[in-house]
Amino acid sequence: AFYFDGNPQRIFRFRYYELLHSADQSHASSTGDDRVEMRLYTLQTDLEQLLRKHAQDPMAWPKLFSTFDNGSALENKISYLPNCEITWSLEMDPVQHAYLDDNEDDNEEKNGLHAVMVHGEAIVDSTLTPGIKIRILDQLSLYEDVFYIN
Repeated sequence: AFYFDGNPQRIFRFRYYELLHSADQSHASSTGDDRVEMRLYTLQTDLEQLLRKHAQDPMAWPKLFSTFDNGSALENKISYLPNCEITWSLEMDPVQHAYLDDNEDDNEEKNGLHAVMVHGEAIVDSTLTPGIKIRILDQLSLYEDVFYIN
């Protein structure tokens, strides 16, 4: 779940993530850079509303998710977000990750995971405001104590 102002009671978006080992092994073997692809999904509306009702108890979410709709199949609970795939790597993209502070500790930079969108940008429907489209163009960096989304 993503929420406003650091307040878990103000959830604005739920997502389901699927991690897959990258199919591009030619790149990994030539560069030594193994990659992981992350696919994004939205939740079925009634499931999202159920989880929002339990915002104060996120530890209950896995059970609520698995038992929703009498434990129906995963494909009945989520919807794929086309062209929103993200590729994670140990390597920073010198252009897309230029937002990172050049003064960062070199050791921290080497210990981070970095991600870019596979297809560039994506246009998706807003889950908050019907009829509104949202442009997504994310670059991400994950370190031990901080997660950057640009």
